[in-house]
Amino acid sequence: RVKGVARLRYQGLSDIRSTQATANSTYHSLQLSWNRRLSGGFSILGSYVWSKSLDLASNDGNSGTGNQATNPFRQNLDKGLSDFDVRHRTVNSVLWDLPFGRNTKGLAKVFLHGWQLNGIATMQTGIPFSVNAGVDRSLAGIGRDRADILRSPDIYRDQARGQYIQRYFDTSAFALPALGTFGTSARNLLSGPGLINFDFGAFKSFSIDEKRRVDFRWEVFNAMNRPNFFNPVSAVQNVNFGRITSARDPRIMQAALKFYF
Repeated sequence: RVKGVARLRYQGLSDIRSTQATANSTYHSLQLSWNRRLSGGFSILGSYVWSKSLDLASNDGNSGTGNQATNPFRQNLDKGLSDFDVRHRTVNSVLWDLPFGRNTKGLAKVFLHGWQLNGIATMQTGIPFSVNAGVDRSLAGIGRDRADILRSPDIYRDQARGQYIQRYFDTSAFALPALGTFGTSARNLLSGPGLINFDFGAFKSFSIDEKRRVDFRWEVFNAMNRPNFFNPVSAVQNVNFGRITSARDPRIMQAALKFYF
């Protein structure tokens, strides 16, 4: 049995790198945008992108070993969805100058007039991920072997939240590859949970005189406090294989005062 340093052809070298500018990528998209100012100080700005990005590698590994071919002998097997591929994404922002207090006077006008509300709504589909072996089964020393695929896997994102957190996809559709092989599943075969997020803000400027003013801003991020999950654990050897174990930030609020003089 040959493993560890005994497998190195050149015992005096820790590793041998072959750096090539041979990767390629393609990107196609439909992009729409709209901008409309309505009556009552209300305006909307939005965009929608329907796209698909394919590549052999989504980054250069910082000119090191951060991004290597899964199988150094058949690099074309890494052709798949880009790590950053998002099939559908729409972002809409609204701005509303509140009409309240326009006809008031004195302190009522100071505190009621001139408020501005704004919000951003972001919705997108999930980003792809590969199902990995989690261990160097190919004995190539790279450690990026993918799992063997046994059948078309189901994704359970339509189930109740508590269920698909425990098992986001059919883990029984994958298995460890045989020793000396790199795995048969494709790169970035599955897509993770999507994102729905609403941010909200309120703004008011209080004028003291011609040169001095105070600006007040209140902002709420993830205003609906909706859990937006990251991709599940995708290594077969991991005890949490198929489970979602992390999420983006919950609701966060902040307020600020700025004095200009």
